[in-house]
Amino acid sequence: MRIGELASHSGMKADTVRYYEKTGLLPAPPRLPNGYRDYGPAHVERPAFIRHCRTLGMSLDDVHPVFSQQPSP
Repeated sequence: MRIGELASHSGMKADTVRYYEKTGLLPAPPRLPNGYRDYGPAHVERPAFIRHCRTLGMSLDDVHPVFSQQPSP
């Protein structure tokens, strides 16, 4: 799925998804031959979890260590 679809599934903007990827909260997906990002089903869960953490008042700095202990999708 493309970044717009992932953003739609997770309730975020595409820019937010790109930011999470840039900061390491979301692992970089493989790229298609045309250069588009190709997100898989495992990528959908992580932004949803980050969003949930943010609604609980956690900062992104608080969320980052949670993912450093898990393997990438």
